[in-house]
Amino acid sequence: MAPILGQDPYHGIFAVTLAHDGRHQLQRHPQPPTSLPDPRTGRQLAIATVEVSGAAICPACEGRAPGGFISFVADARMVYACPECRKLVWLRSV
Repeated sequence: MAPILGQDPYHGIFAVTLAHDGRHQLQRHPQPPTSLPDPRTGRQLAIATVEVSGAAICPACEGRAPGGFISFVADARMVYACPECRKLVWLRSV
């Protein structure tokens, strides 16, 4: 599965590849960064976990695809990475 080239919306945490059925899918980058900038403040947030899930519904585009999730140390928010709209969607903590 070859990576899809272009601008990296996932900040080096995930790579988008094409599955055998031609759909986009995410894979964890082999050497991901240890932090991600907060989109509001720019402050670096330490990454706690990175996971690629089964099928999920993207909060931004409502597409159903196996996306990725990122959680942080000392921050209750999570990020959903969508392979369809190629966005990182910040989810509020509850």
